[in-house]
Amino acid sequence: MELIPSDWDITLSDFSAGMLKGTQENLRDVGHAFTFLVIDAQAIPFAEASFDRVIANCMLYHVPDLPRAIAEISRVIKSDGYVYAATFSKNWFSQWGSFLKERKISVPAWQDISGSALKFCLENGREQLAPHFSHISLYHLKNMLVVKEAEPLLGLMHASMPKAEYDEAQFQQLRELLQRELAQNGPMQINFDMGLFEASQH
Repeated sequence: MELIPSDWDITLSDFSAGMLKGTQENLRDVGHAFTFLVIDAQAIPFAEASFDRVIANCMLYHVPDLPRAIAEISRVIKSDGYVYAATFSKNWFSQWGSFLKERKISVPAWQDISGSALKFCLENGREQLAPHFSHISLYHLKNMLVVKEAEPLLGLMHASMPKAEYDEAQFQQLRELLQRELAQNGPMQINFDMGLFEASQH
C-alpha cells in the first residue's frame, strides 16, 4: 500500500454490505484513508465527472441492467479519465465444467455464476463499452491454473457462491472425487483465461 500516493481520494464500493465490510476489515491497517460505500452500479450516487479512474473488477457481469451501469460509469468519469474493467473469457474454467459434466455432477449455484460471466466477457466486452467510450484496449492474460490439491479449487467455488446455496454434503462428494482424480492422474490443468479492458472517452 506504500505505492498509493497519500493525496489520492479512493472510494471502494460494493453492492453487498457484507463484502464491503470484509474489505474494510482487510484494509484496516494499511495506513490510507479510504471511503467505503454500498453502491448500485446502475445508479451511482455521484455527480458527473467525479472520478479520474473507475475500476470494475470482475463484477459487471453481475449487474442486471448492464447498459445502464456502463452509462452510469461513463457519466461519473472525467473527460480525460479511464475505466478499467476486468473479466473472464467465455471459456474460463471450461475444463472443470467438462469434468463435472462427464461425471454427471451438477452444482447449480456455481454453474449460474460461471454462466453469468458470459454477459460481459472478453469476447463481447468491447462492443458493450463502445457506445460510451471511443478508445478501448484489451490486455489479455492467458493463464493456466494447475490444481494439485482439492481444497483451493473447492474454496474458490465456495467463495463465489451465495452462502445459502452451499451444500456441504455435495462439496464433500466433490472433494473425494477430486482427491481420487489427483491421486490417480496427477495435477489437473484448468484454463484461467481473463483480461482487462481499458476504456476512455479521448
